[in-house]
Amino acid sequence: MGLFDRLIENTKKTDEKYILFAKAGLVLSKIDNDFSEEENDWIVEYFRSKPEITNERLEKILTKGSENLEELTSLSKLETLDDKKEFINFLINVAEADGKIDEAEFKFLMEISIKLDLVNEYKNVLKNLALKMLLKGIG
Repeated sequence: MGLFDRLIENTKKTDEKYILFAKAGLVLSKIDNDFSEEENDWIVEYFRSKPEITNERLEKILTKGSENLEELTSLSKLETLDDKKEFINFLINVAEADGKIDEAEFKFLMEISIKLDLVNEYKNVLKNLALKMLLKGIG
């Protein structure tokens, strides 16, 4: 395998990871039956902030990420702890983009945190999100 082949393989792996991000972000943003433009805009801007993501790649990631939303692909595309943390942080920002986190969004974040074995590491973040959710419900 030559250098060019490795570059193509790395790009493909990165795109698969980001397709998972896009799909999970869209699932999360629609889970409360209140899809907001702020959440959608945040997802798009996240990918635009990545210097390696060209407009062509962005279009491919968003298109593939919006297909078959009921099939959230395997989390195995998140190979490293950094990938897993990036994914959770991405999802938290999607959930907060519209200024509110509801019960369905919080449950989704908890389920993903459990699946990725990050509950202990994100315990304080998750507590703060739960508190925000409860305070919004009271206020």
